[in-house]
Amino acid sequence: MAPAPRHRPACRAHNLHYRGLEAPRRPETGDRVTEQPLHGDLSQPLVLIGNDQEWSSRSLESLLIPAGFRTARAYTGSQVLQLATSLMPDAVLIDRSLPDMSGAEVVELLRQLPGFDPATPIVLLTTGTTSRAQRLEAHRAGAWDLLAEPWDVEALLLKLHLYVRARRSSPPLRQVG
Repeated sequence: MAPAPRHRPACRAHNLHYRGLEAPRRPETGDRVTEQPLHGDLSQPLVLIGNDQEWSSRSLESLLIPAGFRTARAYTGSQVLQLATSLMPDAVLIDRSLPDMSGAEVVELLRQLPGFDPATPIVLLTTGTTSRAQRLEAHRAGAWDLLAEPWDVEALLLKLHLYVRARRSSPPLRQVG
């Protein structure tokens, strides 16, 4: 009997993880936001990554930094909310399920936060295939997109560049209320 086919990693970081060269780690998921350096050149757009899986965050960074983005990481929904208001990212990538709340809840709360630019593109990330209901839930929450892992790297980078360019070229939106 032939062995079952192995999952094909989406990128180098996944490949290292699946080969056992980089052990997956789950960071502490408390509400405390640790000081971390922003990765990348300060003139580049900043992408906030909200994902509780260290190896997945590093995988995204390994794609984004060479493509011209700076990155910052958060591991809980609460951390995403804190960093989003302090860092004012150009785009936010959020895992659909974080330890303290769902990605859709984070998106809804971000959209309501005073001081957070409502024109900021937010993309939800999920594992496996996405259903129509999941995509509709993401859009209703205020996300620009819902992307499934393993990511189509070229499409992910192209969409992020387009989203950031659209945000930067539009006048700032003000919340009424």
